[in-house]
Amino acid sequence: MIKIDTWLPQFGGFYESEYTEILYDEDEYFGFSEIYKLPPDKDFHDFVEIDLYYNNIGVFLCKATQDALSDFIKSIQHQCIVSPKFYNFENDSINCEMEFDENLVLDYLLENSIAFEKYIFDRYSSRDGFTSFYSNNSANWLRIEDWDKHHVGSIFEFILENESILISIPENEFYEFCSPSLFISENILNYEIN
Repeated sequence: MIKIDTWLPQFGGFYESEYTEILYDEDEYFGFSEIYKLPPDKDFHDFVEIDLYYNNIGVFLCKATQDALSDFIKSIQHQCIVSPKFYNFENDSINCEMEFDENLVLDYLLENSIAFEKYIFDRYSSRDGFTSFYSNNSANWLRIEDWDKHHVGSIFEFILENESILISIPENEFYEFCSPSLFISENILNYEIN
């Protein structure tokens, strides 16, 4: 077993995602703006503790990914959400520590070598507008001693994709654990009183 700090696979970020859209949908559905008598220049999402909300989603997705990859992964510990100042070159990521059986992972890559070779070539070949900093030769990805933060996240992304596993938050569980209404800041109550 090894532990490596990495990024959570399959997470596409918060920008223009269902996780930010729900901030608006929930207000429309539950009518929080009316309930709390918010003035026209204020929106419900202005009162959501957004860092706590995003963190909770990160914790939930780490657990769901650990469950989906339990054949390989002993644990995934959520560390933090990283959001770039500008989305030109990178996206949000969920940083985590994965503890996993590196030999089982390597065996899987070797057993699925044709699919892995295609995945690495397609993803890491430089082209117009994209310069890859990683090898597009899958053989260079098979040395466990070379695995870093990026390698591990990408390898588990491949496994999820190859196994057709989609990590998402079921709607019933989303509202139980990740609903924006759970993270409303207390200063919204000032409007209800007035």
